[in-house]
Amino acid sequence: MSAYFAGSGRPSSCNPDSFSLWIVVFHRKRRKKLSDFALNLYFGGLFSLGCVFCPLHTQEPSWMPASFSSVTPPKLLDALRAETSQLHVRLEKRMPFFSSALDRAHYLRLLQAYYGFYAPLEAILHASALIPAELIPIERVKTPVLVEDLRALGLSDHDIGQLPRCEQLPAVDSPGACMGVMYVLEGATLGGQVLRREINKRLGLDEQSGTAFLDVYGARTGPRWKAFLDHLDEVPREVAFTDAAAFAAHSTFACFEHWLEGQEVLL
Repeated sequence: MSAYFAGSGRPSSCNPDSFSLWIVVFHRKRRKKLSDFALNLYFGGLFSLGCVFCPLHTQEPSWMPASFSSVTPPKLLDALRAETSQLHVRLEKRMPFFSSALDRAHYLRLLQAYYGFYAPLEAILHASALIPAELIPIERVKTPVLVEDLRALGLSDHDIGQLPRCEQLPAVDSPGACMGVMYVLEGATLGGQVLRREINKRLGLDEQSGTAFLDVYGARTGPRWKAFLDHLDEVPREVAFTDAAAFAAHSTFACFEHWLEGQEVLL
């Protein structure tokens, strides 16, 4: 833990003061492993720049999301990519989907941890009523599919109701913040088919027995991602909106990583 966080002890929340910074290394031509490629896809176009990452621990306190407060803010998608790219470094290397150590018990704990983050965050996101109607909010709820996977893996509804839930979540208090959170959640649907095939090969599970969440949108993944990107392109290039979206995306990724770390499901 001391090598993971900037301080010597475990932080009490996902306050970015608790997190180290990392450096992203562009390495398209030398990508060697399918796991790198698939995880890049899985984290939502968040890896769509073709990066492979290597961690660099730092004590620097400059955790704050970069402000895009210029006369003309950058394109929103570019701002979101720039703001979240560093946060992929540690997580991408520690996700267990392609690990030889992954067994059914570990996979179940991983899905339980996902549920503990997605359930409260999606509740806040949809209760905010900030998701644009043209994105059809009801079609973008993912928690019920997680619940079905947990049931398929042997948990009762009572068991699921007793699972721990993350309390340190990004605020969804503006249209910009909503877009930032959605960028992370929607982006995480990409590459799911690759992961589902890998889990089927390793554990013998399929969409009926516990892997439906990995490819939650199925054939609609591409069209829904495109619709989301189209909406980002239509958002007015305003400083306040861009800053709020970038901050929320940064916070979502940081909180998610901290939550998975606390649930002891990372490698």
